[in-house]
Amino acid sequence: MTFFSSFIVKASRTIDRNVNCDLTDEVLDQLTETEDYKLKYTACLLCDIEQVKSSNSKVNSISIDGVSKTLKSNDDIKKVEVSALENLPIKLTRFI
Repeated sequence: MTFFSSFIVKASRTIDRNVNCDLTDEVLDQLTETEDYKLKYTACLLCDIEQVKSSNSKVNSISIDGVSKTLKSNDDIKKVEVSALENLPIKLTRFI
């Protein structure tokens, strides 16, 4: 299994815990192009965050939209993770 494969599984589980439905093919097919982009963007950010979490180094950085952000603590990592989850489409996160 490649590094990406292990990170995307963890990222997907994080997304699953933060949406209001099962992300079935039917649900994904109903997303607009923008919503689909936001979901994929969030998954990519979460993969980067998972890579930082798995790193043995104390100081790590992550690049978000071309801007490098240094993550020095678990609090920094959590803040970036929460921020990443805010990118999820509202359709998937609001509760009816």
